[in-house]
Order: sequence, then structure tokens, then C-alpha cells
Amino acid sequence: MILHHPVNHYLYAYGMLEKAYQEGKLKAIGLSNFPVDKIQEILDHCKIPPMVMQVEGHPYYPAEACHEFCDAHDIKLQCWFPLGHGSQELLNDPVVVELAKAHDRTPAQIVLRWHVQMGFTPMPGSRSEGHIAENAKIFDFSLTEEEMQKMAGINRHTPFYKVTPESLARLATTKCNFEE
Repeated sequence: MILHHPVNHYLYAYGMLEKAYQEGKLKAIGLSNFPVDKIQEILDHCKIPPMVMQVEGHPYYPAEACHEFCDAHDIKLQCWFPLGHGSQELLNDPVVVELAKAHDRTPAQIVLRWHVQMGFTPMPGSRSEGHIAENAKIFDFSLTEEEMQKMAGINRHTPFYKVTPESLARLATTKCNFEE
């Protein structure tokens, strides 16, 4: 079960997740889109630390602060929008294209391999069986340290997804029944 931020009274909600976890109703507790200070607040008040943190992550936005914090607290970082939400700009980035040619891979495979080597768990989405199969073929090659440095050089420090007051209101009013 994943708790999205901001949820009204998220510490209370987290307590409900802990209870469900202790009762065997959940196999893991995760957070989504929490800023580092709110993750720390959860850690300060919880008995069971979160196991997973979902955040937007890709070579243009590797969520450095969250990544560093999660690594320090043994929280696995799971990236949504791992391919930049299908951004043609990312998939056609000269560095990504160069590495794809060098490894005889697709740009998507290069980006997904980058995720794995960064220690992220990417969550690529596709309706195409061909893309799904292609996305899985990233474990028989590696990017060199030099290539990872090239990938680091394309970081723009800006997410694609922009949080708005409307999106926050939708998340804050989401109701979950943890008793079922």
C-alpha cells in the first residue's frame, strides 16, 4: 500500500498503514511524492519505516535529494515517469542516442539501464507487448562509469510533472478504507 502526499493527517494515515502491515494485510508500506522533510517526520513518529518511496525520476530529473535521503534510510526508490513520460526530448537526447548506438540498444533501454545502475526501480508503462518485452532486455549489458557520467550531464534538475493546488487537493481528499 502506498500513501500519497499530502494526505490530511498523514501521520494518522501512516499509523493505519502500520496497523494493516502488522496484521498481515499489507506486504510493504510505501510513500509517494513526499518531500524529504515529511519522510523524516514519518520516520520520527513511526514504528515501521517505509520500505518504498515513489517519486518522479529519470535522467533529466534523478530526484537527487530524495535519492540520497532514501539511500541513507534504506528506503527503495521507485521511479514513475522513468522514460520522462515518453518524452521524445529525453529519448532523442544526443547522449542517450549516442549510448543507444554504442550498445546496439534503443534509447528506452539505455534510460532503463541507467535507472538500474542508479539503484532505482523504474516503473515503465506501456500497452505495447513489444515495448514491454524490449523494456525487460536491459540486464545483459551495463553502462560504463564514463557513460554514467555522460548521463549525469543531462540532468536538468526539473521534473516533468508539476504539482498544482488542484492536484494536491485531489490527493488530499482521497479516502482509503484500510479495514477491508
